Amino acid sequence: MKAKVKQIVSEILDVTVDEIKDDVSILDDLGADSIAVMEIVMELEGEYGVDVPTEDVVNLKTVNDIVAYIESKV
Repeated sequence: MKAKVKQIVSEILDVTVDEIKDDVSILDDLGADSIAVMEIVMELEGEYGVDVPTEDVVNLKTVNDIVAYIESKV
């Protein structure tokens, strides 16, 4: 799952997978804006069949956060 999350983040933010470390901040370190974050969330929702409420998105700051969140929902 972590590899797929990194791949999605990589494609949307146009960075290499190698740049995406498990604990790197998607906003601060990778330069994502709110639109990019919502694109990532929508892609993850489609990929894993989960619904991510808007109020939960603010807690998804790193790849580790995203993976833990999705694992708790599937």
